[in-house]
Amino acid sequence: MQGLEAHSNRRFSCKVCSKHFPQSSQLKSHMRVHTAERPLSCEVCKKQLSSSSNLKKHVRMHTGERAFSCNECGKKFAQSGNLKTHMLVHTGERRYSCEVCNKQFRYSSVLKKHVCTHTGERAFSCKVCSKLFIQSCHVKSHMRVHTGERSFCCEVCGMKFRQFRQLKTHMCTHMGELP
Repeated sequence: MQGLEAHSNRRFSCKVCSKHFPQSSQLKSHMRVHTAERPLSCEVCKKQLSSSSNLKKHVRMHTGERAFSCNECGKKFAQSGNLKTHMLVHTGERRYSCEVCNKQFRYSSVLKKHVCTHTGERAFSCKVCSKLFIQSCHVKSHMRVHTGERSFCCEVCGMKFRQFRQLKTHMCTHMGELP
């Protein structure tokens, strides 16, 4: 397969981005990042996904399953990585620092957004209305305004939403909680 390269230590490296993987199957799956191949489909919303693990994580958004629980505060998460990231709230650790103003952040994604306040850069634009965004995922989310797509469905009452956070807020009404 094009893009596969075995290392002497039996690790596999992507020829496109140089990322390393312990198994060739993991590299093969990773190559879909570069080819945009999405062979799997969500039965609920028909979203195309690149791997079975991504499909499993995605389906949890529809079901609301939150199998990972914080030992400190009891908050539950759909993904183990989100729990790990959440734990920084309890430790107070701020690993990421802005090179311009030295402000510190718990999350690299928040630092990335913050840096744009210094540069003013909005590199991603909507092809329909030309609105500019800091991140490509924001364009994808924004496109639902134009398409009317409502992929996030409440399993309790069937109401549909454009954004997952809207569904999450709505679910609080069924649980008797404040958002």
